[in-house]
Amino acid sequence: MENAVSEAWAAWPDRVFVVDAAGRIAVQARHGPYGFAPGVEAAREWLDTNLT
Repeated sequence: MENAVSEAWAAWPDRVFVVDAAGRIAVQARHGPYGFAPGVEAAREWLDTNLT
């Protein structure tokens, strides 16, 4: 394995992404653990705005 996804998305140790229907990154949180809670909130807000 070459870990291409891990290298491209840098999701270690945890990170929140929302990818829209066109395949673009709509929300990209900072690296966790400090970026996790704000990322979840940003994802929730984006989803509430764009999926209702």
